[in-house]
Amino acid sequence: MIFTLSKQNKKQVLNLVAFIGIVATCVFGFYYFFLYSSSFTFFSPVEGRMVQVYYGNGELDPELSCDKVFPVERKVSLTVNPELAALEAQLLGPTADEKKNGYFTSINSGVYVTSLDVVNAIAYVDLSEELNKNVAGACRVTAIRAEIAMTLKQFREIEDVIISVKGNRETILQP
Repeated sequence: MIFTLSKQNKKQVLNLVAFIGIVATCVFGFYYFFLYSSSFTFFSPVEGRMVQVYYGNGELDPELSCDKVFPVERKVSLTVNPELAALEAQLLGPTADEKKNGYFTSINSGVYVTSLDVVNAIAYVDLSEELNKNVAGACRVTAIRAEIAMTLKQFREIEDVIISVKGNRETILQP
């Protein structure tokens, strides 16, 4: 028995075969990329290192001493400068669970690092303008400085921290 197709049916069969070929190529390509590509790590856990970030804590320090801050751990990427990664993680503030356990930050939300350089054991950190907005009182200023300084001083190459906003060190974080 000979099977014949009309011109219309031949076109439909060819389109179907082409479509199946394209789908099969895409599926195989994605499968290969996701499972065998060394540059794609979606299925493997992110490698990183643990750092400490510092916040105030009303339960650990009921008197709320201005300069007392306490560490919590964060996992940061190995590909990033660990000092910068730690500070950026610190600026995100405590997690919801940490807040439930009394942790809080004195730093305004939205603050970000514009630069961080370590020279002769001194960390020069320049932060966005949000750092200094509506900041009043010696205790709050001390708490902000303590959170940032302790987060950076965990690294043995940092002994002191100088904070600035847009390069200005003199008039920022004044009580």
